[in-house]
This record gives sequence, structure tokens and C-alpha cells, in this order.
Amino acid sequence: PENIINHADGEKKRITGYVDSLPKSYEDGTSFIMNIERIEENSNPQKIKGLIQVSVEGTDIKPEPGNRISFISSIRQIKNFRNPGCFDYTRHMLFEGVKTRCNVKAEAISFIEPEKESLMIMANRFKL
Repeated sequence: PENIINHADGEKKRITGYVDSLPKSYEDGTSFIMNIERIEENSNPQKIKGLIQVSVEGTDIKPEPGNRISFISSIRQIKNFRNPGCFDYTRHMLFEGVKTRCNVKAEAISFIEPEKESLMIMANRFKL
């Protein structure tokens, strides 16, 4: 499968994958890491590999690790805050294995049925 970083062009795409981290809740939304399984652009689905940081605007949904979700958003590279000498956010996220991000409104997220093979992958990932 192709890497998600090759699709960080700002164009809208359907993104499908699994919630891969415990969501962080904020006053006006939620953020979490998603493990991408595929994207679809211009009715052309492609298998994709990679992690993406998803920022959800609104508090209508409560995703949990292992939820399979799909939504339309544009994929962008993670950038620093342009504050010299301060926290290097891009480097921090690289250590987490995350190079891309996207924003989506809560009402635009669809929860979909997981695939059996993917359930086994998620179960192995969250074993203690």
C-alpha cells in the first residue's frame, strides 16, 4: 500500500480507517490518531498505509479506539507553529509515527462495520 504522506496535497478525499488512540476531548471538539486503510478520490479507491491526526470540530461524537470510521477531508502535512526555539511539534509527532493531519466536523463522520481481519489487527495492537 502507498503511504499517506503522498496524498497530503490539500485536496478533499474520502478517508477510511480505524481510531488508533484514546481521543483527547476539548471544549469545542476532539482529536485522535487514525490508522488509515484507504482513501478515495474521484471515485478511485486506493489502499493506503499510515497514521493521521484527526481534529473533530464539535462534540456530537465520542470515537473509541478500534472504531472504523469514514469521512471527507483534505490531508495536510503537520507543520510547526513557527515559534523559533519553542516546542518542535512536527518532531514530536514524527516520534509518534504521524506525519499528516486533517480536520472534520463531527456530523460528517460515519461509523462503519469493522472488517474481521482488521479487528484481529486492532486486537493485537491494543494487547497489554
